[in-house]
Amino acid sequence: MQAIKQRAIIDYDLPEAAITLEPDTDIEEQLPTLSKAPALVFDFSNYEEGRPYSLTRQLRTRFEYTGDIIALGARKDNVAMIERCGANIISAHEKYNADDLLPFFEEISDYYQPNY
Repeated sequence: MQAIKQRAIIDYDLPEAAITLEPDTDIEEQLPTLSKAPALVFDFSNYEEGRPYSLTRQLRTRFEYTGDIIALGARKDNVAMIERCGANIISAHEKYNADDLLPFFEEISDYYQPNY
């Protein structure tokens, strides 16, 4: 798949040992397993679901997860926030190409959440 990493388009294949997480995943309960995984995958395609943002942020800051966090289903209006929360590999929603999303990383310059 084509994805964005460090704001550049790359070809990326999900590692076989990647773990896909649902929005209701209890991160603390599964931390021993998750911390050993080379990559964690979240689906960001649902506008009504905000938990992947929170879980991504918690993994990076509170639990100091250092592996890849892969965001699937990114759109123009959420790509910058996905990156800001800690996802380092971003795959575009099916209606976009990865290069369609690149300009939108810079579109938002002021945030309501200064700590993010």
